[in-house]
Amino acid sequence: MRMKKHLLPLLLASLLISLGIGGVSAQAAKPPLAEPAGEAPSKPISAVEQRVFLDDHLGNLAKTADIEYSFKRSGTLGDNFEDMVVLHVRDGGKEKGRLASADFLSGKSTLKLPEIPNPQGNPVVLYFLERDVREMERITKGKQYFFRKRVRLALADADQVKPVTVRFEGRDIKADEVRVQPYLNDPVMHARAEKYEKKAYIFTLSDQVPGGVYQIRTTVAAADEKADAPLVDETMTFAKLRKQTK
Repeated sequence: MRMKKHLLPLLLASLLISLGIGGVSAQAAKPPLAEPAGEAPSKPISAVEQRVFLDDHLGNLAKTADIEYSFKRSGTLGDNFEDMVVLHVRDGGKEKGRLASADFLSGKSTLKLPEIPNPQGNPVVLYFLERDVREMERITKGKQYFFRKRVRLALADADQVKPVTVRFEGRDIKADEVRVQPYLNDPVMHARAEKYEKKAYIFTLSDQVPGGVYQIRTTVAAADEKADAPLVDETMTFAKLRKQTK
């Protein structure tokens, strides 16, 4: 069932917030990563929001399918590791419709997230962002709401879906790339967690990839442009379609 467009910004925000576990206050000695009172006026759905969240990413899958994504964290800050994300899509019948869940990473990195009924876009986008929000909270001691809203508004304000070519299963395919920097020039972020002010989020989407998501990446460039590696680079990339059943 398709949602009315004027409800989508609120529903997207509610879904992102519903995946959270509550905020953590910043230290009093520094400006808190909290949201000032009041909400920005609602805006029509942008082409970027549509492409990232609302396009029928799962439309090229059978009713039941499992998709595997590789996950890699690298950089000069924090622990580096490689892991896996598996998206499960199930047929819940006429009453429940399509159901989606995920095994998101493993061991101490495992992220427990709720099943999403009747997803329109690919839920791995929301799952990836939710993990990112929690990591930003842990690192900066800020509030999850601040990061969720910054990412959401950056996507709402973005004005470009860039056509790109990516290598997929031995061939070049057409894809769409969206790149945003949610914290750039934000005075609170600059004062509280300056290293992450230029953090970039890159979404690469293609209808030729099962599930529609080729890659999601976040990267924090090193302060020294001559540095060999970024401070943080986290990348989730489509690996394979494990199985699907009509």
